[in-house]
Amino acid sequence: METTSAAPAGDSPMPGDARMPGDARMPGDARMPGDARMPGDAPLPDDLRPGLLQRLQALLLANPVAFKELRGRMRGRRAYILITVYTAVLSLAMLLVYFVTNSSSTPNNYNSIQMVGKALFGAVFWLQLLVMCFVAPALAAGAIASERERQTYELLRTTLLSARALVLGKFASGMLFLLLLLLVGLPLQSMAYLFGGVTLEELLVGTLLLIVTAAAFLAVGIFFSSLSGRTLISTVLSYGVSLLLVFGLPMLLFLLLLLQQNLISGTGLSNMNVFQETMLLLLMWSGMSINPLATAVGSEVILLQESSLWSMSISLSSAGSISMPSPWIPYTILYTLLSLFLLWLAVRRVSRLDK
Repeated sequence: METTSAAPAGDSPMPGDARMPGDARMPGDARMPGDARMPGDAPLPDDLRPGLLQRLQALLLANPVAFKELRGRMRGRRAYILITVYTAVLSLAMLLVYFVTNSSSTPNNYNSIQMVGKALFGAVFWLQLLVMCFVAPALAAGAIASERERQTYELLRTTLLSARALVLGKFASGMLFLLLLLLVGLPLQSMAYLFGGVTLEELLVGTLLLIVTAAAFLAVGIFFSSLSGRTLISTVLSYGVSLLLVFGLPMLLFLLLLLQQNLISGTGLSNMNVFQETMLLLLMWSGMSINPLATAVGSEVILLQESSLWSMSISLSSAGSISMPSPWIPYTILYTLLSLFLLWLAVRRVSRLDK
């Protein structure tokens, strides 16, 4: 009579051997990737939990365009040369401002030390703002147009990659590089914070303005890159809009100030009714809130005069006063909406070309 011998205790189960519901998990069993955690399971140790870097890496891997663009940009020499030159220029500017302000200040004076810190913060912020305004279009102007020039656009669109994933992947790769530039300059801003004269709220608002400006000008470059089939044309259009937003609008604001002075000298504020004066103030405030340089100056002036980051009360000559928000608030809202709108137009353009 044939007998069957029991399997030894250390043998692993056969591929077709199903574990019964009541069986306990053996200590050496490994959890499969798709195996869900049961409510009674012990929590994972801290070293096995996915951290922030792992989550960012997972997001990048989810979009192959962003991962490819960022890896290709960081593998070349151009990125490291740009970061080195950028850091060197910021450091030299800080040293120059420090020696100039320190030589004209009173030694061992608390107010003088605060003025040095504020001057250092202003120098770093203005340089970073100009870098965001003019480096972002250069990163994005050839995002889609260069694919057409290399005749890889049609090959890229034959994959399962959607138009939205293509546009957002190009945007994410450029935005991460710009955030890296901001991160490099953050220790220099922190040095200005140590001198005093710069509040933590001021540092946070300045960083927010830089991020919003970088996203908006990057979206401008991607939009024109989706419209044009050549990188040169999209670069010229992107820089044309950037110059208009950075330098053209302050000239328009200056003309509005001259117009206001003429109205005041010609008719006088006392002869203007409440509606006319309010409309004039709203027009000037709108011109200030759509320019990055004027927004930074106006927000700083309100912070110094009103000791507030949120609003400013302006007295009317006729009667009463009007409360206006700090320029950085409408600027952030407007440029965020502008970025989303331009990215939506770029996705529509890429989708239309596929049909």
